Amino acid sequence: MISFKCASCSTLNKISGDLEVGDDVKFKCIGCEKLNTVTIYPEVIVEKKEINKAEKIMNDEDASCYLHANNQAETICEQCGSYICNICAIKMNSKIICPNCLNSKTEDQVDTFQKSAILHNNIAFNLALLQLLFWQLAAFIAPFVFIYSLCCWNKVKTPYKVTKAKFIFAIMISSLGIVALGMIFFSLKRIS
Repeated sequence: MISFKCASCSTLNKISGDLEVGDDVKFKCIGCEKLNTVTIYPEVIVEKKEINKAEKIMNDEDASCYLHANNQAETICEQCGSYICNICAIKMNSKIICPNCLNSKTEDQVDTFQKSAILHNNIAFNLALLQLLFWQLAAFIAPFVFIYSLCCWNKVKTPYKVTKAKFIFAIMISSLGIVALGMIFFSLKRIS
């Protein structure tokens, strides 16, 4: 069960069920009854033991997080330069950014997310193309691509929408490869 605050009235709402990364979850607020939409990011579904804890400020010389005034700043956002605590620090590739920069969704950030995500549909698509280019290896690649595409059909874990078209193409090409291999095998068996 995960809790989300309503965007309008800040009432805490609890959501249960199978939540996957990239899902857009809609819920009706129990306080104001307005419809809210939340996108599930990996940080939302981590276990509580993995959550970073911020240190409290001990003296006046310590810098504080700009979002959590009582928490000691541990680092600086590499995009806007704000002081942030461990709770606010979001690692994106080799950069550390704050939640506001993440929410700004600049084109550069979206590209960074897309480049860092494991897209199983792209892997299956590229392997299917490899099978077409190197037909001599089709006996090994075609069954693997077929099984991989079926196993990874629902494993695309990204905060943005990804189509299944590349999976469909990979399954079709690998199926044709398997059928062609079967036909070649049976025709060679008839000859001998």
